[in-house]
Amino acid sequence: MLRARAHPPHPPSPPDVGAYKGGGCNVGAYWLAGWLLAVLLACFLPSANAQPKAYPYTAVTTVGMVTDIVRQVAAEKATVIGLLGAGVDPHLYKPSRDDVAALMRAQIVFYSGLMLEGKLADTLVKLARTRPVHAVTELIPPETLLEPEEMPGHHDPHVWMDPAAWAQAVEAVAQALTAFDPRTPRCTARMRPTTPRSATNCGRTDRK
Repeated sequence: MLRARAHPPHPPSPPDVGAYKGGGCNVGAYWLAGWLLAVLLACFLPSANAQPKAYPYTAVTTVGMVTDIVRQVAAEKATVIGLLGAGVDPHLYKPSRDDVAALMRAQIVFYSGLMLEGKLADTLVKLARTRPVHAVTELIPPETLLEPEEMPGHHDPHVWMDPAAWAQAVEAVAQALTAFDPRTPRCTARMRPTTPRSATNCGRTDRK
């Protein structure tokens, strides 16, 4: 998961307004205004650990394979919006205005990671300041990932071709959704998928 602060910071103590008066300019007033702004941000900035207040909540995903996992694990509890349709190259993808608007409405975001989404990475980093943002590949042991000759120093991001690796992606989604929404059913060890397609059935088979 892209790291964001868990809780809004405690508002700073109000400045000593009188200490900054002088020179014909009330510097203290500016300090007081800044302090009030910090208090407002601390009170109203969304928390990265917020939980859904109603169902279905909104989850936004990037590539289709990630979208499939999240839809199956979250099921009816979430409206899942996939940004990249069939035939779109995620390495070259640049979010449109509508895509950015969808991300801003999202309560939780999932992406593949390992640099698959390319130019979208900067947007995801900024988004993680205000809501949970997770890479589904974050639980895959680095030593099990391939490093193609044409990508020295970087892992192959197309991990859904490896059933064992993609099973870890399913687990990452299950853990993230459970932390976000405790009512999300968990995928158990006996249900771990053996193929990329069966991975998307994890949430469905675990549902009561």
